[in-house]
Amino acid sequence: MKLTLKQIADRTKGVLCGPDMTVTSLVTDSRRAEAGCIFAAIKGEHFDGHDFIKSLDSKSGIAYLTDRDPGAVSNPYIMTDSVLRTVGDIAAMHLETLDVKKIAVTGSVGKTTTKNFIASALSRCMKVHYSKGNHNNELGLPLSVLETSESDAAVVLEMGMRGFGQIKYLCSIAPPDVAVITNIGISHIELLGSRENIFKAKSEIVQALPQNGTAVINADDDMLGSLVTDKKVLRYGIDNKDCDILAQNIVNNTFDLVYNGVKKHVQLSVEGRHNIYNALAAAAVGIALGCDIDSLICGIESFSGDGKRQNIYEYKGLRIFDDTYNASPASMSAAMSVMSGYEGRKVLVLADMLELGSYSIQAHRQLACDILRLGADKVICVGSQMKYLYEELDDNMAYYCTDNSQALEVLKKNVQTGDNILFKGSQSMNMAGLLNDFKGEWNR
Repeated sequence: MKLTLKQIADRTKGVLCGPDMTVTSLVTDSRRAEAGCIFAAIKGEHFDGHDFIKSLDSKSGIAYLTDRDPGAVSNPYIMTDSVLRTVGDIAAMHLETLDVKKIAVTGSVGKTTTKNFIASALSRCMKVHYSKGNHNNELGLPLSVLETSESDAAVVLEMGMRGFGQIKYLCSIAPPDVAVITNIGISHIELLGSRENIFKAKSEIVQALPQNGTAVINADDDMLGSLVTDKKVLRYGIDNKDCDILAQNIVNNTFDLVYNGVKKHVQLSVEGRHNIYNALAAAAVGIALGCDIDSLICGIESFSGDGKRQNIYEYKGLRIFDDTYNASPASMSAAMSVMSGYEGRKVLVLADMLELGSYSIQAHRQLACDILRLGADKVICVGSQMKYLYEELDDNMAYYCTDNSQALEVLKKNVQTGDNILFKGSQSMNMAGLLNDFKGEWNR
């Protein structure tokens, strides 16, 4: 990043107060502020960046981005109507100076892992920057964009959605050359009311493509099959044979990738059918960018996960499936499908899936089908919504707990050496805390 304050003020219709200077970085954490940066005074849930301007003013060579008068300060600042929106504008300005292919990923489930798969696949063909974690909102995405450098040939960005217009706005910051939609589920359905509306909101990513852009679509998703666009589309899938990139002959984490009549064997280092979809999406993006298929597969096979989503490991005679990051109906089903390939009793510790609105009762009850298909031995249901799942299960296998402390006691009484144990729930249910507490109590 190399922009003058005047350039930023002119672009954003802000008011420059003080002398012009060139800034080479933007920070939102005052502890990272140093000469040559512009400090964006973001008002967050717990802190207000404006409260730190006075303490920063003892340093020289720093500029401020603010939406209120900071008072008597010695460093220059830009007054703007919205600091958050101006950060997005600055990110867009920075991206315009770079010759870089932009890949945007959205979907109800799996977008973070898909993004990471894409970055791994492309890394064997070009230098890639990608957003870390799930930095996919109005602040996280522009901050990720600003980390892109002149040496990068591609940037892979995740785009979250909590309502109409959000993806359209994120695409105005980083207009994609390739747009990926992984699936249309019911995450956040309480905000939009129906899968049809979720599909409409997610489709904003395809509408943002230039005429020579490419949409990468999961052809096995029933709603995405109805996507209509005049842009080029690459469809990937497993069940739908009428797609461009197809997975055949699946055995555990190996499969044959078929494209243009050519078949290539792939062996993933991560498990689960959902990761085969992620790998196919990554291959499709690389194909859209003209990458060599063998190089793409090498990158795909080197992907080893991000450590937060399902992490499988041995612990004192148990096999732990740590999938505590978050939960939705689709990711619950995927986690159970991975578990099915292991010998030993299967113990599920499942907490509420949130933000499902009026679909919540139905979604929790329907998990019973996956549980019966898995042949689970014990199911510990935690939280007010998981009571609906508990009601669908046999009393001999299921336990209902209102909170994690009750669940811990049930676990201690029912787990045996050799068990496979899955911990999963929405992030605010703190399944990670329950898992840590259980490991502290398990001494066998």
